[in-house]
Amino acid sequence: MTGASSRLGQQIAQVVGELNEAKLTFALIGGLALAAHRVVRAEGLIAFKLQALVNDPRRTRDLEDIRELLRANRMTLDMQQIRGYFQLFEREGLLDELLAAS
Repeated sequence: MTGASSRLGQQIAQVVGELNEAKLTFALIGGLALAAHRVVRAEGLIAFKLQALVNDPRRTRDLEDIRELLRANRMTLDMQQIRGYFQLFEREGLLDELLAAS
């Protein structure tokens, strides 16, 4: 991982470098994996929660989480990428509703 600009990104790069240097096998999971791939955590979480909601519409907690993630991170999200997630699951209308309400 090169060119990490955030503090977390720099820390992950340092740890990954040291693990590679020690020739250890490792895996980054969860939010660390997202950060290592330069995915904004909120965007990754929105995609994950949207997929869960599509798979089981009774998961109203996921819908509330998506709503809150959009509200709290609206200024920093790549909305084109977010819209792409919603298009993928044919839920673009839901995104428009959520954005209009926030």
